[in-house]
Amino acid sequence: IVWDSHRGRRVELHVYDLSMGLAAQASPLLLGRTVAGIWHTGVVAFGSEWYFGHGVNRSAPGRTPFGRPHEVRDMGSTFIPPEVFQEYMAELQLRFSPQAYNLLHNNCNNFSDELCHFLVGQRIPRHITGLPQEVLQTPLGQMLLPVIGGTMERVLGQAGRAGPLGGPQPAPVSEGRAQPPAPAAGSGAAAAAAAEPQGAKPEGRDGPEGASG
Repeated sequence: IVWDSHRGRRVELHVYDLSMGLAAQASPLLLGRTVAGIWHTGVVAFGSEWYFGHGVNRSAPGRTPFGRPHEVRDMGSTFIPPEVFQEYMAELQLRFSPQAYNLLHNNCNNFSDELCHFLVGQRIPRHITGLPQEVLQTPLGQMLLPVIGGTMERVLGQAGRAGPLGGPQPAPVSEGRAQPPAPAAGSGAAAAAAAEPQGAKPEGRDGPEGASG
């Protein structure tokens, strides 16, 4: 496929609420403020959805282990050539390694933020990347997060453990547009397994995040 630098390719942010609505219901009572969701994000670019857990992982768009996206945000178009994208992803894999996962400072949303900024010059919404600090501003968050933070990091950092990305290989699609999300949340794992490139295996499912993915 010949790369047309004048057309660009669409970039989307897939936003998942790992609490499935429970955070919005329970947070006013528990935290004294409303937290709309426990956010995990993935970036759709070059025909694949990229996210961080147990290293950098890749799935068919909308068919990750996290089910159906809560929200899909159009981040704009990228004019980065595929080969430059591959080089950058190789760099991100070093900084977002399985051992580097940190619930507060180096999580899935920090990965998505950096990738979107590189591709389109835009940051992802502040209420997503700032959620850990927002929770820490509450008395309950200050009390619980130091206690459960280590366990949460071990659980959340396992996302994609069954098949971390072996090497950045953007899918060869002509338009680079995201495919439609999965029709039901329960069907993501099987579809992702069928869509994975050679050398990658289905990702493991992420557990509920206490701050962000």
